[in-house]
Amino acid sequence: MEVHGELKAVHSVTIAAPAGAGDLLILKIAPTGTKVKKGETLVEFDASTLRQKLAQDRSALKSAEAAIEQSTASSKLKEEQDLTDVMSSRFDVQSAQMDASKQEILSKSMARRLC
Repeated sequence: MEVHGELKAVHSVTIAAPAGAGDLLILKIAPTGTKVKKGETLVEFDASTLRQKLAQDRSALKSAEAAIEQSTASSKLKEEQDLTDVMSSRFDVQSAQMDASKQEILSKSMARRLC
């Protein structure tokens, strides 16, 4: 007796490459029909391109963090300089007011002497 038909697995799972990984090179793949257990490798992709991209992204992150630190430090320095400039201007104003008061007192004193 000869029977024709199709066999299908009772349990099967569709495996897909990681989304957004781009073109991937397969290094190893389990042959079709191989029974595998949980945790066994079915497919191994070449991760060198992903590692290179990760290294570039980490470098860009470090650069961005350094730029933020530099910007923060520059901002604090500018704030301190502005505060110093305001204090210096206030001192100049008070000094000018004292000089004007001194001149006024001297003028009154000289006027009294002349009288």
